[in-house]
Amino acid sequence: MNATNGQLFLERASGAKPQAAERRLALGRALHSICRRPWLVASMLATASLAISISLSLAHWPTPQVQDEFSNLLIADTFCEGRLANPTHQHWQHFESFHIIQQPTYASKYPPGQGAFYAIGQRLTGEPVVGLWIMSALAVVGCYWMLLGWASPRWALLGGVILVVHPGYQLAWGQLFWGGTLAALGGALVFGAALRIVWRCKVRDAVAMATGTVLLAFTRPFEGLIFCLLTGGWVLVRWARRGLPATWRILVVKTVLPQATILLAGGFALATYNRAVTGDPLTLPYSVHEQEYAQTPLFLGQAPATKTYRHDAIARFHSGWSMDWYRMQDSLAGVLRTKWEMTRIAAWFFIPWLFAIPLLLLLLRPRLWAMGRAAPSLAIGGATFLISLVAIWNFPHYIAPLAPLILLAIVAALRYADALGRRYFGPFPYAQAIVGCQACLFMAQAVDHAMAPAGGWNIQRAETMKKLENSPQRHLIFVRYGPDHKTIDEWVYNRANIDSAKVVWAREMDPASDRELMRYFADRKVWLLEPDLERMLPLAHDSAEVGSQFDSRLSDFDR
Repeated sequence: MNATNGQLFLERASGAKPQAAERRLALGRALHSICRRPWLVASMLATASLAISISLSLAHWPTPQVQDEFSNLLIADTFCEGRLANPTHQHWQHFESFHIIQQPTYASKYPPGQGAFYAIGQRLTGEPVVGLWIMSALAVVGCYWMLLGWASPRWALLGGVILVVHPGYQLAWGQLFWGGTLAALGGALVFGAALRIVWRCKVRDAVAMATGTVLLAFTRPFEGLIFCLLTGGWVLVRWARRGLPATWRILVVKTVLPQATILLAGGFALATYNRAVTGDPLTLPYSVHEQEYAQTPLFLGQAPATKTYRHDAIARFHSGWSMDWYRMQDSLAGVLRTKWEMTRIAAWFFIPWLFAIPLLLLLLRPRLWAMGRAAPSLAIGGATFLISLVAIWNFPHYIAPLAPLILLAIVAALRYADALGRRYFGPFPYAQAIVGCQACLFMAQAVDHAMAPAGGWNIQRAETMKKLENSPQRHLIFVRYGPDHKTIDEWVYNRANIDSAKVVWAREMDPASDRELMRYFADRKVWLLEPDLERMLPLAHDSAEVGSQFDSRLSDFDR
């Protein structure tokens, strides 16, 4: 083909001027060359995720606010102390707080997965948020690897970009300590390995599936168990229909044995942690907490429990906010209404509106089950979500293992919409344009996040902590709440090693118990904090009665 014919060919093929077509082809060749190197794409996606996470955090530093965040950070601080759990404090009644157990040990009620990564960040840099950045980047890479088992490298790259600019993933999970990204990584490893194992037997796929299963056990054990059982069942069904991908000997050596080894090691590690925290390798810290504090049952159909509490704030939380979720679902109409609302919230969180129309087109496709490996993601994800609705609470980060499957469905929808657009409207990178628009929207949301004024009780608590930790003295703070205090705004959280902490937070109890705690911390300056009145007052150690002493002192804390 001579130069003139080549230019005519480029004009007809692209509908553009020859120079523009040549530039487009050059860009396409460069992109194709990059996509052929998965390690390079994974590095680029991880770097982009880290850059975004760090930039967002520097613009608006993550400060724990939700009760779950403080509980997860307690795990990190405990690990950094070189322990799996902390001994119960002599005056533990003053230090009771939400989602934390005080007996038989002082520990978080949550599984240790997220806390372990926060501990890595805290140990390496002094900041747990670094562990959050690492988890976010690893999950992006894991989802990209999963997509490579289903789509071409170009579409897998596009899926990775979608996750990098996903507002829920970056602005919520990526900047909060209550989790989501590590469970998403576990889900990506499990399902990505399943997509490959149905066709072949390789040790790396077996290792990936078992590793993902262990991550789910260490983060979201209930939803993770449902997801793994359904995914494993799908693999068995495919083997039954198509035949095993190898001989029994190869299957055992390359799949069963590696998985069994990792699962046994992970199970032993979790049992060791449980034993250190609860004294029983088969008893979860979550179970101990629920038995001690919870009135609300975990699942629909169960009856609430009756509990007594030492502190009014804890009593009002469990009998009020927590039990309200049970009361909203004490009838069939209430269950349907609540579950529909939680489904709507989950859809809003996981599916940005720009992807909703392509996804709807995909779901309305006449031959939905002819989509090959996209159909199992919808089936397994949908079934896992429906089964998880038997729990009283259903928040988006609870179903984090399904995030990679939702991402796969979005990529499938964009590919389908791209094919329709090219068929009816001519050649144009429709899918890439939609993702580009989403990137622009994400940038606008990131700017809003960065420009949002820092405020709220958690900022006040963090500033108070910083001021007191920078002072030469050590401090003991009694917290007194007003009758209308919001129970979810909790100030009483402590370090893993309470006695060595620069600042100790305690609940005000009766005068005798308060004086005893003051004598125990005789070397500390004592304060009364009244968050609802926004004041902090000093207290003398020789006070005869805590309440009257506080009421008589007028010197406000210098904020």
